[in-house]
Order: sequence, then structure tokens, then C-alpha cells
Amino acid sequence: MRWTRRDFLQAMLMTSGAAAVGGLSMGHLGHLLAASPLQPGAPDHRRRFIFCYFDGGWDALLGADPRDPAIFTDEARGQTLIQPAYGRLPAAWSRGGTEGNGLHFDPTLNLALGPAAAPVWRHRRELCAVRGVNMNTVTHEVGRRYLLTGRMPSGLLARGASVPTEIAAQLHAEGAPEQMPFVPNLAYAVESYNDRHPSAASGLKISSVTDLLDTLRRPDLGYSEVEDRLIADYLHRPDDFGLTLDRMPDALRRARASEIQAEAVLAARLDQRLTFPQGLNLNSPQAIGMLAVQAITEQISTCVSLRVTGGLDTHFDDWAVNQPAIQQSGFEVVDLIIQSLKDSPYPDGSGKSWLDHTTVVAFSEFSRTPLLNSRDGRDHHPVGTVLLWGAGVPHGKVVGASSDQGMLAQAVNLRTGLVDPLGQEIRPEDILGSIMANAGLDGSVLGRDVRYIPALAT
Repeated sequence: MRWTRRDFLQAMLMTSGAAAVGGLSMGHLGHLLAASPLQPGAPDHRRRFIFCYFDGGWDALLGADPRDPAIFTDEARGQTLIQPAYGRLPAAWSRGGTEGNGLHFDPTLNLALGPAAAPVWRHRRELCAVRGVNMNTVTHEVGRRYLLTGRMPSGLLARGASVPTEIAAQLHAEGAPEQMPFVPNLAYAVESYNDRHPSAASGLKISSVTDLLDTLRRPDLGYSEVEDRLIADYLHRPDDFGLTLDRMPDALRRARASEIQAEAVLAARLDQRLTFPQGLNLNSPQAIGMLAVQAITEQISTCVSLRVTGGLDTHFDDWAVNQPAIQQSGFEVVDLIIQSLKDSPYPDGSGKSWLDHTTVVAFSEFSRTPLLNSRDGRDHHPVGTVLLWGAGVPHGKVVGASSDQGMLAQAVNLRTGLVDPLGQEIRPEDILGSIMANAGLDGSVLGRDVRYIPALAT
């Protein structure tokens, strides 16, 4: 049940009979918040995370895990079982890249990205690409929830809490520094789960920038001045009502704690920390990217999860136009996020940027088949790639690989990141648990058999 201020007012009158008006006001609460170490400009060295979800199953050949079309030709597809088919794309992609055939390749790093990933090519020196990830599914809901939680779902049902929820719960657990971001876990157009942690760790789910701004602004609920003061007194001086916390019903105690949290957020006027260029469509991908960056740099959130694009489920001949265009639009948002974090100095005088303190993760639920189907599209393929930038991961590095025949998951030496028949296949929980561990968190909460990947450490 969701309690409203009217419920509080009725509960107070029923439990106390009467109460004095006055006492601690929201103005006083605002004064307390103004002294918080998490105001803009104050350093807080806990790791931040931004998770960027490409909805629908991206074609890794066009972005995260490409192949040289001069080697993997249509004529050789019977042997390689791989068909980049860059030549079927519009000229903007088929003739682009550093090689003039769609492929971006850096021989110094021995790192390549496909034509649709052009926007993030300039950030390749901060990139760690984890390839040949065994997704063990070709079902959208399963793959998505597997990567969101780091746990294989039970049927289609997510198991456990979302990784951002786990991170927020650990960073702001009892015994951690008292100060914390006002919205530790922000989720734009993505699922968020919490099976056991305090509600403060749950993802605040929004569907637009306007949604968040409306949530952060104090609404006019039509209460009288007396009612507002009465509620404020009850929230912060319950003893005056003859109802101590130990005598308060559990439901009312929990609702009171939630209401105090909500009041703290409203009193902080967080909406005034979020600024956007005049005339910008607040529902646009650019606005969503700006929101993610400002939520981190303005000390509003610890974790931000966002869907950067959707519609990648291209089974038909629309693949040649829609897949690269949609994928590129998502990478444009990722580019905006990474560049903005690079351009934002971290407020400790070290000369480092916010990217040095933030891990950016880009992923999709699985990839698409390396061969075109009979309809000139691509179907679902149970192997994935995860792209990582920023804090806590090695830069300019590839860990793992899909095979050069059929793009299958391969066993990897987890220490070196190189393919090794005696090694182990990389799974989503291994990646997510490792980046948590690199931030000083307990990644083993994702499962007893989570394998740490030393190759992902800096």
C-alpha cells in the first residue's frame, strides 16, 4: 500500500488525538541538507556506474565484435559461417571506418569496432571489450534479465536484485558513510529488481526526463498550512504526538521512513541541478544521455541504468538499414556520456575526470546470427559482447573472443584474457561480479560460482 500525506494526517489524529502546530519545518530540513558532503563540488570517492542497454539484440558484427569483410566474404561463408555483409549496408556504413570498408581498426591496440560503433571509436583507448560471452539463451526476456541481475532467470522470471540495486545496497549499507546520493539507483526505461535490500537501494524508474523532473519538484497537494506543519512535526518529532517509534505500527514506521526520504529529496531541489539546453526535446536520446551524466556528476545518483536505443530485433531485410542506424543512435548516446564524463573534472583537485571514477557498461541481451537468414535479416545468437569504459577496467584491451567459425563462445584464460582451450567460458555474472569486485564490492552476491576475471582488473 502506498501512503499519502492525507493518510499520515489521519493516522496522527487517530493515534495522538491532538498535537501542537509548529516545530521542525521543511526549511530546517533544507538547512541540514545544505551541509551534506554530497552537494555539488564535494568529492565522494565511491565508484559510480552507468549501464547502457541496447534493446532487442544488437548485431555484434556491426558494432562490438566485427570481422574484416575482405577476409570474411560472402563467398567464404560456407567455411567461416560468418557473413559481415557490410557491402549490403548504405554507403554511410559500407564505405566508412578507418579501412574504407566499414571496419574501424587500430593496429597499435589490435582492436576493431564495426561500422555502427563509429561514434565511440574515439574512446577506444578507454575501452575494454569482453567478447565471446556465453549468454546461454536466445530469448529476449531471459538475456536481458540475465545481464541486468547477473543471474540466469527462472523461466522468464528475474532472480535476485538488479546489479545496480546490489551496488547501491553495498555502497550505502549500514556502517557505510552516512552521506549518500539522494537517488542512489536511477533506472530509465529498464527493468529494476529488489528482492531483499532496503527500499533506498531500489531503482527509481522513470520513462522520460520530464518524469524525473516532475518527481523531484515539490507538488502542490492542496493541504492547508496547518496540515503541512502538522505532518512536518509528525515526521520529525513523533514524540510530541505521544507515539514513540517503538510503539508505532510497523506499516506506519516504514511509511514514515519513506516519507522522510521523499521530503529530503524534495527539499534538496534536485531538479535545479539538472540543466538542459533551451529548446532540447527532453524525451530525446541526447537528453537521456545528459540526464545520466548529470545524475552522476551532480551527486544525485550512484548508479544510472538507461535504455539507449531499441528496435534492434531485425529478422527481415530491414536489417541493412535499421540495424546500423538504430545501433549507431545508441552509440551516439554512449559517446555523449563518455565525452561528458571526460570533460567533467572530478572535484578533488587531482586533475582527474569523472570518467576516472565511473564505470560505463554497454550491452545487449545477445547478438544476432553471424549468417544472414533467408529473409536477408539476422536471427538470435546465444553469444554476447559487453563493452566497458572508464574506472576499474583495463583500457584499450580485448578480453575473450568469439570464434572465427560461427562466432561461438570460447574458453578463455581468465588471468590473461586470451583464448585458451583449458580455460573457461565467460558468463555475464563473471563480468558483473568482477567489475563490482574492482570497485571494492562483494561480487560473490551474484552466485556462489561467480568467477573473478583478473584480466578485467586495471
